[in-house]
Amino acid sequence: MRVLLSIACFLLYSLPCFSQFKVDKIVFHGTGAFSSRELEGFLSLPHGSQVQEDSIEIYLNGVVDSLAAHDYLFAAADSFRVVTRKQKSILNIYLRDGGLSTVSNVLWHGDSLSVPSNVVARALTMPGRTFRWSNLAYDTKLLLDYFETSGYPFARVEIERLEPDTHDKTIEIWLHVKSGPQTRVEFVSFSGNRHSKDRFLQRETRLRSGELYDQRKLDAARRHLTHLDFIRRVDKEKLVVNNDGKTGVRFDLEEAKSTRLDIAAGYQPASENRSGTFSGLANIEFLNLFGVGRRGRIYWNRPNQRIQSVEVSYEEPWVLKQPLSVRLDFNQRIEDTLYVIRKAGLRVKTDLTGNLSIWGAASREETLVDSASEARSGFADNQTTYLETGLSFDTRDHFTNPRGGVYFSSFASRGWRKRQHGFGTARAGSYRLQCGGIDSEANLEFLPFWIASLSLHARALDSDEPEILLPDLYRLGGARTLRGYREEQFLGSRIGWSTAEIRYWLGPASRVQAFLDAGSAYRKQLSVTKTVFKMATGVGLRLETGLGIWGFDYGIGEEDNLLSGKIHVSLLSSF
Repeated sequence: MRVLLSIACFLLYSLPCFSQFKVDKIVFHGTGAFSSRELEGFLSLPHGSQVQEDSIEIYLNGVVDSLAAHDYLFAAADSFRVVTRKQKSILNIYLRDGGLSTVSNVLWHGDSLSVPSNVVARALTMPGRTFRWSNLAYDTKLLLDYFETSGYPFARVEIERLEPDTHDKTIEIWLHVKSGPQTRVEFVSFSGNRHSKDRFLQRETRLRSGELYDQRKLDAARRHLTHLDFIRRVDKEKLVVNNDGKTGVRFDLEEAKSTRLDIAAGYQPASENRSGTFSGLANIEFLNLFGVGRRGRIYWNRPNQRIQSVEVSYEEPWVLKQPLSVRLDFNQRIEDTLYVIRKAGLRVKTDLTGNLSIWGAASREETLVDSASEARSGFADNQTTYLETGLSFDTRDHFTNPRGGVYFSSFASRGWRKRQHGFGTARAGSYRLQCGGIDSEANLEFLPFWIASLSLHARALDSDEPEILLPDLYRLGGARTLRGYREEQFLGSRIGWSTAEIRYWLGPASRVQAFLDAGSAYRKQLSVTKTVFKMATGVGLRLETGLGIWGFDYGIGEEDNLLSGKIHVSLLSSF
């Protein structure tokens, strides 16, 4: 029994003494590379927590690992001490960050001989330079990018080992490169396309069967597909092998409805000298006729009781099996009994990249003036031939409700006009016209779901005629330009308008917004010059429903009070 008691007493006195204390304050000593707040984050020991002294080592190891992950590979925790003052426990931690290390050598193994010297020369981790993990990550990505664009999608770059020299504070890095088998894209397939033809989608990717795997081309192919109006979503491509053992890529996608109906209506309340008026617009687009990307459009606009216009167009893609589209246009504008304008044209467009496209167009315009109103209107019949060129750049992530990205489009055209006879300022003879314009938009999500959107637009027309006549002037005002004013309320040979919006994103096609619109119109009539500048504020809503995307805007112009603004209603529907 005495023997058992002796053993029990020995074991009892041999057990470590666990001392527990409350951490009221933490003080770090010996490192100036990081602030106390950063070091406390590495320690992960909140103030006021209860901790046992023998577990502090675990927390210190976490600090050392965090310092090493921040490029201080020779960091160490020397010791710690707990001091009690005024019944508060202060934890003093003594650290050495060790300073930044220098790369002594970088050794490549495996398939490193297949890496060209110009790629190696771009590496940031080189002998004599300061070691940083971010540089090593950049170099690894640099190598993988090279292999992925050279036909080796299965390439791997691994860190075999890091050999530190504590005496010189240097480190030797061993990398192992595995290129893997060379791969060719022998076929391209798709899933999820119920209406679009595979052959059309393959053309849109710009990929050719049998070419070497190139990640840049695959990324561009996905962008091309994403920019199609009738494709809702395109997933990251997948490498697949078919039953014949051939290697290819597959794009999983989701189609959107390919027929779009856009309807807008406006209402201006009655005033002292004007009754209430309605305006309307209808636009129907066929985005993917027969599943091969053919497009058609019918547009009707009635800005007021006296004016209506109609536009019809058809576009054929991939002419001669090239990324070239040809579009035929016809439009007609009737203004009461004053005149009729008919215009027919042809436009050729090509995509240079997934975001950039250019086009050229030729058109013929004819203005027919009613003989009874010729004297009153002050202009006569004429025929004009136009040549136009332009470009567009688009990185927006969504067509109707972007959360980010920019859009820019510009055009310039020249016209040659002939008038057989004239009246008033519309003299007979030959004249030249020059016009151009820009459209731009920028979107930025500055807080989650909060988007700032800014757009700028401008049109300008110049002519050697005595006066730029009414049919040639640009129109400003209404739901698509300057909200808070009537449709086409202002006319000018030079117009510009801008919109600043703060939006709250509710869904892929839904949002609420507050807007500020500003517009200006310049017009010169013989010796009289007139410039108008107007601003409007308001709120709006875009709401996606089963019928489509409803839009409601309430704009208040400078002459309006809170209850006499303009109401603009629109519906964008797909089916």
